[in-house]
Parts: sequence; C-alpha cells; structure tokens
Amino acid sequence: MVTPQIVGDQLFVHLIATVVWIGGIVFMALVVTPVAGSEPGCSRFLTAIQRRFTPIANLCLAALIVTGMVQLTANTNYVGFLNFSTCGPKQFC
Repeated sequence: MVTPQIVGDQLFVHLIATVVWIGGIVFMALVVTPVAGSEPGCSRFLTAIQRRFTPIANLCLAALIVTGMVQLTANTNYVGFLNFSTCGPKQFC
C-alpha cells in the first residue's frame, strides 16, 4: 500500500531529479557550449564536462523511472499504458 507520505516524498524526488536533469542539459546547451566553442581546448573541456554530468544524468533518469512507477501505482485512475479510454478502472463501459 502506498501511503500519502510516500507519495509526497517520491513526488519531491521526482521533481528534483527532473530539475537537475533538464537544468543540466539546458545549462550545457546555452552556457557551456557557446563559451567553450570560442576556446582552443574546447574538445577536452567538453569531454570533461560530459564525464562529470553523465553519472548525474543517469542517476536522475533512474530516479525518474522509479518514482514514475510509484506514481502509477498510487494513481487509482491508472488503467494501463497508452490506454486512452474514458472509463476508469471501476467503471463499465
């Protein structure tokens, strides 16, 4: 049984993982790449940044998958993946 405390905690982790993952990608695309593009050692610098960010991004993606599954089990209206029917799980259509 998923308690409201677990739902609240996992939602917080889900949101933090989303912000870190998407924020890191946006920061690298809008700040790091334009600044590094004008430097002579650009390739080594971008490789070092990628090596540091990849484990963090992978951890965030794993957290998003796990917390997303918890959200699915906590939602009483969830009837299945890509099920677009208007009927809920306890309704007969």
